[in-house]
Amino acid sequence: MIHADRSYPVINVPSESITVSVKGGDAAILEGVTVSDASDGDLTDQLFIESRSTFNDDMRFTATIAVSDSANHITKVTREVEYSDYTSPQFELYKNEDGNFYSGEYTTGGEAIMIPPDFLSRSGKVDYNTPGVYEITYKYTDSDIDISNFSRLYVVVY
Repeated sequence: MIHADRSYPVINVPSESITVSVKGGDAAILEGVTVSDASDGDLTDQLFIESRSTFNDDMRFTATIAVSDSANHITKVTREVEYSDYTSPQFELYKNEDGNFYSGEYTTGGEAIMIPPDFLSRSGKVDYNTPGVYEITYKYTDSDIDISNFSRLYVVVY
């Protein structure tokens, strides 16, 4: 008689929220989290961060931690994360050689990185045929899912 594995892994999280350094990566977020499974035993080394929410107003985000056992049973838990040393990205825009697109440079944690134009979204429109002041807002989302906005005014004069 074959017995099917009907048990799911059990993830134990010592605290629902944690404060870690940006430099700690996923290992810091998973610190202290363990998992056991009735059939497979200790699966702690199989844990992974499945997803991260965007930052909330308190600059915290929710990490979804997941694991799968040999029977493909998946268990997920969430943990609120706050970075102790996170700085929201700041960016500057530069006109490209053709004058129509912008690339940028963002700085977070003291590190400057070039942003290709494809990674910036833009809202607003300048009507070059009508005098006035027009606002264009550029938006960049970094790998930590933090969104930075930068607005620039354009003045059309005849």
